[in-house]
Amino acid sequence: MRFSDRIKGWLWPTTRCVVCGGRSEEEHPGLCGVCYEELLEAREKVSFCARCGRFYGAEFRQCPGCFGAEGRFLKNGLFVGVPYDGIGGILVRKLKYNNRRDLLPTLVKLFFRYSEIDTGFDVVTAVPLHRRRLRERGFNQSEELARAIAEGMSLPYEPLLERVIDTPSQTTLNYRRRCDNMRGAFEVMDREKAEGRRVLLVDDVVTTGATAGECVAVLKKAGAKRAAIAAVTAGKVR
Repeated sequence: MRFSDRIKGWLWPTTRCVVCGGRSEEEHPGLCGVCYEELLEAREKVSFCARCGRFYGAEFRQCPGCFGAEGRFLKNGLFVGVPYDGIGGILVRKLKYNNRRDLLPTLVKLFFRYSEIDTGFDVVTAVPLHRRRLRERGFNQSEELARAIAEGMSLPYEPLLERVIDTPSQTTLNYRRRCDNMRGAFEVMDREKAEGRRVLLVDDVVTTGATAGECVAVLKKAGAKRAAIAAVTAGKVR
């Protein structure tokens, strides 16, 4: 084993399942076979709504949360892997708050398995963190996911956006207030790098879509030909 691989093993205990503590499997680092199958089974029981960006019960023919409503994400596209509820959310939180970058292969594998993403892109970028939060956390989980997705699509990764306002937590806010909160929070770093290009914007989770939606609007205003969203997880209709 290479020394760099040993270091990774010491830093990130991939040998254990993040859900049950059982032995992780090489094909999906961080999950045992039982928990991985449980995640796949849970995904098969839901459908994804490209209008509102949420999962809903597969027993419904259409999303009960936005039936007849004009979709927010249809024009440019939204591609999602698995629900944030359950094991998908555990993986994302471990990555985000515990620096478990060893889980990236499993999250990206799930994204490509279920997202049905198309190939109409020139570049991949990520929803940026404000510099204060980046200093605190040490890394941007969305950027790590974006780099891995870009590699899987044989596309370049480029940081196109910066977060110029350190917005407060949006956990308790509704969609409209979240949109107000995000307005003006992002800027394009170099307009020439966005103009005329088809951009895939990556985030770890989409809930209301206010954050990613604001990023898309800024990219489009800067001249991007297309700006679609990719997220490894998304919320569910309540």
